[in-house]
Amino acid sequence: MFAPVCDEFCGDFDDMQSDIRREIILAMQQAVRAPFAFCFAASAEDEDHLDGLQWSDGTFTELPRRPREAMSAQTWFPGASTFATSPLRVHCVPVATFSQSLVDGSTPRLPSGKGGLLLYLCLGDSFYGVAGFAREEDDAPFDDAEIGRLEQLGAILSSLAMLYAHALGLQRQRAAVNAPLTSLSEREQQVARLLADGYSCVNTAAVLNLSENTVRTYVRRLYRKLAITNRVDLVQRLIGPSPAHG
Repeated sequence: MFAPVCDEFCGDFDDMQSDIRREIILAMQQAVRAPFAFCFAASAEDEDHLDGLQWSDGTFTELPRRPREAMSAQTWFPGASTFATSPLRVHCVPVATFSQSLVDGSTPRLPSGKGGLLLYLCLGDSFYGVAGFAREEDDAPFDDAEIGRLEQLGAILSSLAMLYAHALGLQRQRAAVNAPLTSLSEREQQVARLLADGYSCVNTAAVLNLSENTVRTYVRRLYRKLAITNRVDLVQRLIGPSPAHG
């Protein structure tokens, strides 16, 4: 049932990268029908956030960007188990939860039960996004057969979301390798110079009158922008390439 979907996606992945959320929603519609659906997947702009898209009345609409960490937590969708504490990808959730957590209250509602489904896009302990469906008050709730079909499709869609997130990461790394230090903010440059001079995060925080946590945030940002992972790499980027040895 789902093999054609997988072949279509994997065979033309480059062409659908920018539309991964739309394709996930359309694929889910092959397993489960509902008047409202949404999907959050990796953001091309920021690896710490997810970009959202909703489908309603045959129309796709962008949703506000959400923090990745917050969306993987139980607090974002009260009443649904988190992906980390359950072997299942699909969770039932009251539809009213979508109104409270997702958009502006215009979402179709069911007071409780299986009126909404969440599909966590995850492989192992890695979280790549979340998608979901909601039915209207007069509709029948989702049954076990529909939940089972969505569960089967979840493995394929999770793999696609992972590939998309990794592709975006590689793009950011390639751009960062050639990024000059001017790509850093003034504060990031200050932090970079102090670290390269041997200052610890604690000492850097004291010099710049910042908290240690704030300094560590700047460190993560500048490492990501420069595509480096340690201070040795940072020093090399600050002083330029080493001269060739004859």
